[in-house]
Amino acid sequence: MRVSLILLVLASSLATPLSARDISLPDGPFISTSADAEVERPPDFAVVKLSGRHVEATPDAARARIDKLLERVLDVLAEFDAAVDSQRLEAMSFGEHRTYGREQEGRVPAGYYGSFGLEVRVADFDQLNALQYRLAEFEFSSMRGPTFGLTETHRAELEEQARVASIREATRRAGELAAAQGATLGPIWGVLHEPMHRIAGADPGLPLGSTVVMHQSARADPSSETFDMGLEPRPIRVRARAGVVYELIPCPRSDRT
Repeated sequence: MRVSLILLVLASSLATPLSARDISLPDGPFISTSADAEVERPPDFAVVKLSGRHVEATPDAARARIDKLLERVLDVLAEFDAAVDSQRLEAMSFGEHRTYGREQEGRVPAGYYGSFGLEVRVADFDQLNALQYRLAEFEFSSMRGPTFGLTETHRAELEEQARVASIREATRRAGELAAAQGATLGPIWGVLHEPMHRIAGADPGLPLGSTVVMHQSARADPSSETFDMGLEPRPIRVRARAGVVYELIPCPRSDRT
């Protein structure tokens, strides 16, 4: 876990007026800290997106070509049935294809097209290289991915871990700073998730809102003689920011050194 801190220790007599975005603060001395925490876990699945578009002289020929291509793709996916978690046909369309005609100075009919989009979710990463290699033999308009992701349950768990970790780190640091001044933490005034005002340590350079899940993509190595595309799953990372504000109890002057 990587943690970065933004720290403020203020007394009420030194606090500047708050803007409309800010909120009321405790009376008397207080201490405010915030922390960013990042946690990670291995991905649950990889997503590969396939799209195809072909133009033929007649509508029937365009449909037949798309149907044949999809049939061959589905046959390959059936061979990897144990590795493929799901497959979803996202789009399919047919229509008149038009292209620019120089003599007509405009778009003119030039046959009929068929197109489709297919999303494949792979759960067995050991088979990912082999599957991508088999799919690469087809005439797709594009084959994107893989991108790695988490199930909704695991993503929610990871986001919660990040929030808890950031709150704990901000609280730990608040106690450390109070002790360095010979003071102790009083009652907690508030816990702020993704704080948006300067007292809790918001950084204007960071996006406001929810935690961010980063899906990592892998790249194929075209020079590989063994066709190992190097598609290693990357950890999914989630970052959260939290701020805490405590009342600060100064030690009596007679106890100070």
